[in-house]
Amino acid sequence: ARIEGIFISLKIIVEEDRKTLILDIGSAYLNARIDSEVFMWLGREVAEIIIKIMPEYKDYLDDRGRLLVQIEKALYGLIQSAKLWYDHLTGVLLKNGFKVNKMDECIWNMTKNGIQTTIVIYVDDLLISSKSQEEIYKVRDLIKKEFNEIKTKEGDEVTYLGMLLLKKADGSIEINMKSYIECTLKEWKEDDYFEYTIPADTKLHYNGPESQPSKKKDLFHRVVAKLLYLSKRARPDIALAVSYLCTRVQTPTVQDENKLTRILGYLYSTIDKTRNITKDSNESMKITAYIDAAFGAHEDGKGQSGCAIFVGTTLVDVITRKQKCASRDSTEAELIALSDLTIDVEWHCEWFINQGYEMEKPTIYQDNTSTITLVTTATPGKMRNKHLRAQRAAIYEGYDKGDYFIIYIKTDEMVADILTKPLEGTKFHKFAKIML
Repeated sequence: ARIEGIFISLKIIVEEDRKTLILDIGSAYLNARIDSEVFMWLGREVAEIIIKIMPEYKDYLDDRGRLLVQIEKALYGLIQSAKLWYDHLTGVLLKNGFKVNKMDECIWNMTKNGIQTTIVIYVDDLLISSKSQEEIYKVRDLIKKEFNEIKTKEGDEVTYLGMLLLKKADGSIEINMKSYIECTLKEWKEDDYFEYTIPADTKLHYNGPESQPSKKKDLFHRVVAKLLYLSKRARPDIALAVSYLCTRVQTPTVQDENKLTRILGYLYSTIDKTRNITKDSNESMKITAYIDAAFGAHEDGKGQSGCAIFVGTTLVDVITRKQKCASRDSTEAELIALSDLTIDVEWHCEWFINQGYEMEKPTIYQDNTSTITLVTTATPGKMRNKHLRAQRAAIYEGYDKGDYFIIYIKTDEMVADILTKPLEGTKFHKFAKIML
């Protein structure tokens, strides 16, 4: 499932007081059969082990001591194995009355007597939720019948995809990845971390020509990848800094190492921070989004787009990315951000509709009045080029059809500001608190 779909599902679990069960299918791919002829050479060492167990295969050794075998199951490492496993698993679900959410093909649902049971698929991990414990156990028994190696986890404190999920007394879920952070800190260096209060300074997007190449390229790449995983799950407050370092993994410099060390120093000093799926009393399923842009944020003059999407008071998705084209002013930069990110907002709304919910149209907050005028007016005047003209027209079309509201908000209240440029002091901590 998409990570956004997972967090929306967790929000639904909290709001509807659903019961949950996490199910892990062992050796998952090997349950699916290969649908075409695939052959594999077994090297000398593996072949010798096989001959000891089954001497009758000795005659099939080639002059290099290898064995040629035909693969019958979806072996790990084959390109088609993931698809074969997905088809096999979903075939079982389809046969037993489940239907797919068309916006996320790893979300499956079955409704019986007005009670919906949802399965979130993440490779071989299934998150099963329903208001009925009986229906959850029926799904568990169904999976056990079809597959051999099954492990289950349930209760108020469980691990799921590297996250520790703790269900609190008020029904909310706290997400903690403290152990994951500790392991990442040790991987970069054992100790002696300086404690930072923010993950990046104002020179985040600057990398001077005098900086020397990093001598730890592979380690740098590995640790940045781990931080990306962390930022998408438990710590969205580091998303902007990690997003920039992801663009540096091929040619990292000493400056990049220092920026990475700073992020880790921030995590070291805030290691007990957790992300929360909160329980709301009113408008719990209303979607609101904050879309912002930083004009000319990068050295090449391109801007940075950012988007924070909430369901009720719960953050379900953060997006921060470098803009693909340059803009001449902040109005154009905000237009590009709206064009790129409004699609993501609409996706969340469609996800809920496919899940069977009646949704109000989402609200998109913007802090640039010129951009708002541009995209909510039928005849805005001349645009600089056809690409910007098309982007403006697409946003206006959605606004005019009533797909979403676009509402002005003060810059001091623009949560996505934390996803477009490095903030300092009170402003950073204010927005970080809202996201967590």
